[in-house]
Amino acid sequence: MKKVIISILLIWMGLTPILANNFTTTLRPSPISIEPGEEFVVNVNVSNMNGIVAVEGNFSYDSTKLQLVQSEFTYNGHDVAVGTRLVVNFKTAKSGSFTAAQLRFRPRPGFSVGQSTIISFSGVSGSNGTTDFSGTSSNTTVNMIPAKSNNNFLLSLSATGVNINFSKNTLNYVADVENSVKSVTITGSVEDGSARVTGLGTFSLNVYENIFNITVTAENGSRRTYTINIRREDELGNPIFVSSSTDIDSLTVSACEINFSNLIDAYQCTVRNDVNFTNVNASSKDSTIKIEAPTIVILEEGLNTIEVNVVAENDDVRVIVINIERSTDIFTVTPDEAMITLEQISIPILGIQLQKDEELSSQLLNQAYKLNKKLLIHQAGQTILLTVEKLINIPLLIEFQDLSLNGLPEFNYPIGQSVGLSSPLPSGIRGSWWIEPYLRDFDLKVYDVNNTSNPLRLAVIDGILDVDDLTLALFITPATLTTESDMNLPLLIGTGVGGLLIGFILSLLIKKRS
Repeated sequence: MKKVIISILLIWMGLTPILANNFTTTLRPSPISIEPGEEFVVNVNVSNMNGIVAVEGNFSYDSTKLQLVQSEFTYNGHDVAVGTRLVVNFKTAKSGSFTAAQLRFRPRPGFSVGQSTIISFSGVSGSNGTTDFSGTSSNTTVNMIPAKSNNNFLLSLSATGVNINFSKNTLNYVADVENSVKSVTITGSVEDGSARVTGLGTFSLNVYENIFNITVTAENGSRRTYTINIRREDELGNPIFVSSSTDIDSLTVSACEINFSNLIDAYQCTVRNDVNFTNVNASSKDSTIKIEAPTIVILEEGLNTIEVNVVAENDDVRVIVINIERSTDIFTVTPDEAMITLEQISIPILGIQLQKDEELSSQLLNQAYKLNKKLLIHQAGQTILLTVEKLINIPLLIEFQDLSLNGLPEFNYPIGQSVGLSSPLPSGIRGSWWIEPYLRDFDLKVYDVNNTSNPLRLAVIDGILDVDDLTLALFITPATLTTESDMNLPLLIGTGVGGLLIGFILSLLIKKRS
């Protein structure tokens, strides 16, 4: 009967009754120990929540000892406001147990070591939007304790048989020991008795580097690491590995292809006379290897020797030799290539391959004149050497005669060269017949194709035949030409004598058998 009366009174007074299904609040951690100047966080935890959208209550702390860092903020999606009251609004209804807010404090200068203070949350209630629920009160005690030591220095550090010039501010040490030293004992002490040290003890030594880390942890958890690298020498007295490798990754020369291999130390190639320099490129990914090589080499005529020195880490030297022969032989290019090539060659003659009805430009002829070079013209199996004796203002078309040698007895001149132009060369250009190399070892005779009865008395000097009339059809051969009528009588006489001799021998053989 009393409960009914109380409910009626509350309704009449305009108050909503608080129901009995409570939830729990706690402030954590509890207690809290901090050092002077150390910020800390208080978690406002709730549990046994059931569809609640807001929590609030009286919030108090000693503002002479503590300073709240934030008064309004968002935590984990919750809107939090802190003053004399703590209010937390949830975006959606929350159930279960969770942290509703995190409150950050820092101590004020008046909060001294040895003192304590209380943070409390009381008169707590929650709402689901229509109904209010009561929550438990909670508090936590904050104690100011002395600051922990941050001293993480070593007082001493030593290793058996190793010279270490220790200083507490020097963190890295390197020491070498002989190959016979196979283990080491590392000892040390801390400057502050509250600190801890790890990494001391007895250890075996590998050849070359051995890294030991000695870590000092101060009372407050800060760390300092000292490092000792004890290098045990190899049998040759090297404290670190020293490579003897002289293998490189690549070696090229721009003038020609050498097909580099680390198994080969000598290379050779031949280049044309117009190749007057070469770039040399050598590389290695091994940073311990040094390569000593010229980057560019001027090529002289004849043999050019290039040396590339590869120096290993242990100072072993590998010498790679590249021999490049710059040819002094005449070579042949197209008219399009001839202008540039004339400037690059040192030999006096450049061969040019002409197609039928293809002209030599006046620019090319004048370039040959200025550089004092001769042009060896090849066309359809015939060859002529041109000497330009003055500047030319028109292009040159060379027409060789299409010589027919069918009238000559071919059986007595197996090799030979026919020459002749259809029209004379213009003034300022002198032509000479170039004797093909395969004929130069013979005693040559020159015949007028239209009159083969007598060889012409013409001199061949250094493989060049000079004639006044280039339109004269000539045949150059090491043989003596004869006509067919000249050959018939000797051939008949030889055949008859041979027949009589064979008959005589056969009669003797038959007579002997009988």
